[in-house]
Amino acid sequence: MANKYFKIILFDIVLSCTYIAGISNKTSIERPFNPIHELLPLTRPFIISGSVEKIIEFLKAFPRETSYIVLRQIVQEKESSLSQHDKAHLIFGLANAFREDTNITEKIFELLFLINDKPISQRLVDAAGKGYTKIITLFLIWAHTQKTKHPELENIEKKSLLKAIDTTDIEAFKNLIKSSITFNKNVATEIIWYVVSNNKNATFIELLADKKANLWSTKNGHTLATKSVELNNKKILKSLVQALKKQGATQEEIENYLNRFVDKEIGTPIQIALGKGFTKIELYLREQGTQE
Repeated sequence: MANKYFKIILFDIVLSCTYIAGISNKTSIERPFNPIHELLPLTRPFIISGSVEKIIEFLKAFPRETSYIVLRQIVQEKESSLSQHDKAHLIFGLANAFREDTNITEKIFELLFLINDKPISQRLVDAAGKGYTKIITLFLIWAHTQKTKHPELENIEKKSLLKAIDTTDIEAFKNLIKSSITFNKNVATEIIWYVVSNNKNATFIELLADKKANLWSTKNGHTLATKSVELNNKKILKSLVQALKKQGATQEEIENYLNRFVDKEIGTPIQIALGKGFTKIELYLREQGTQE
C-alpha cells in the first residue's frame, strides 16, 4: 500500500515538472493569449492615477493589434478614472506611436467617435496643443475619405482652425496650420475675415498675414479696415497696419489702405469712426495719416 502511494506522489511530481518545463518547450497545452485579461489589469494603476503618457508608453511596447484591443476597451469603459479628454489624448498618443502603420491608425481614429462629449474639431485642437502635428495630418487625410460615414468630418480642417480661434488657442492654431493638407492663401484670407468680423484675438491677424492672407481683400462692401472700425476694434485695426508694415508697406501705401472704401454708404474708416463717435480710433487713424 505504501509503495502504491509513493508511486502516485512520484507521478504527481513528474507531471508538475513536465508541465512547468512544457511552458518553454511547447509540450504543454498553452492558453490562448487574451489582451483584455492579460494586459488590461496591468494598465489599471496608470488609469487610476490618470497617467495617460504612461499608458501610451506601456501599450506601444506590445504588438499593435494587441494594443488597439486594450485601448478600445479602455475607451469603452463607462466607469473610469480617465476623463473623456484623457481618452482622446490616449487615442491620439497611441495613434502617433503607431503612425507608420496606416491600418492600425485608422482603426484607432474610429475610437474618437466613442467619446462624443465634444466635437471632433475640439479634439483636434486639443491634440494640436500637445504637438501631435504629424498624426493630425494623417487624421485629416483619413477624414477626407470618411465624410459620408461621418458627416461631422466635412470641412474638419477649417472647423478646427476656427475652433482654435474661438478658444484663443494660439499654439494649437500654429500647429494645425503645420498639420494642414489644404491650407493656402485663400483659406488664410477667408479666416482673417472671420477674425475681424467676429472680434477675435488680434494676434491671429499677424499669423494669417504671415500665411499670405490678402489684407487688401473686400467683402460685402467692406475692407478689413472699415470692418474693424465699424466694430470699434482698435486692436484689430492696429494689427492690420502692423502686418502691412511687416510686409514692407510704405507710409503712402498704409495711408491708401486706410483711406480706401468699397461702398460709399459705408464710407472710409475715418468717416465710420466720426459717424459713430469712436474717438480713439479716429485719433489713431489721423496719426497714420488718414484724411476725411
